Amino acid sequence: MLIIKSSGRSCPLVVLFCISYAIWNSVSLQAQTSSAQSAGPTFEIASVKQNTSGSLSATQQRTPEGLTFTNATVRSLVEYGYDIPDYQLTGGPDWTVTDRFDVVAKATDGLKPSRDDLNLMLQGLLRDRFALQLRKATEAGSVYLLVLAKQDRKLGEHLHRAPVDCTSDLTPLNVRDDTAQCGLQYGRGKITAHGRPLSLLIALLASTLKQTVVDNTGLSGAFDFQLEWARDPTPEVPGPSLFTAVQEQLGLKMDSGRGAVQKFVIDHIEKPTSN
Repeated sequence: MLIIKSSGRSCPLVVLFCISYAIWNSVSLQAQTSSAQSAGPTFEIASVKQNTSGSLSATQQRTPEGLTFTNATVRSLVEYGYDIPDYQLTGGPDWTVTDRFDVVAKATDGLKPSRDDLNLMLQGLLRDRFALQLRKATEAGSVYLLVLAKQDRKLGEHLHRAPVDCTSDLTPLNVRDDTAQCGLQYGRGKITAHGRPLSLLIALLASTLKQTVVDNTGLSGAFDFQLEWARDPTPEVPGPSLFTAVQEQLGLKMDSGRGAVQKFVIDHIEKPTSN
């Protein structure tokens, strides 16, 4: 399990990322491809060393000055730096998921980079030290289509429109920081969110299912929603499957279908250069 720490607080990475206010950031195609990646912020100091402890536990810490990864795979570094879900990243040699590395990277003294800046800095480090070449590709593949379950378009008991949009800059900061109005929790078999777009729900469903989910609900705006399901239901541990819970609790349904699937392909990568 990967543990993410930020400003002294930590939380487990259940599927791919730790839920926080900013989740599932979009990265432009220009930032994903290699044609114009040389420009942008860079770390002033960056140390990359192979970790030979044999442990499978990894940690990541984000500080005001930079990033620290301990016992991380290169694949996880790419996923973090480019905000790519695991199921969307393909290619690369076997060592990208077996070899482990410790990375300590800091920005210039006095500079407090944003999350977006840190992502760009980590992308630059991966290109410079690992010779990473990454491209985005779209192909036809299996997807889940999220639709309204009822013909009358009535939503489920646990999905309703929110009184505030917690992702809007027009919403006062004190409201966005209020967990009662804008709280967000994501754990094993449970999602609770206030004032969020359905795109967040779709991202979490896709991450859990490791497959693209397409929004065909026609719904827009901010919603409050709560979803609970049994990850591995048994007679001893009963509970609805994720598919059943989505339909019974949210009034939505996931149908199997075909659609455009976005993939990120590692075309080239090398073991890191020395410090």
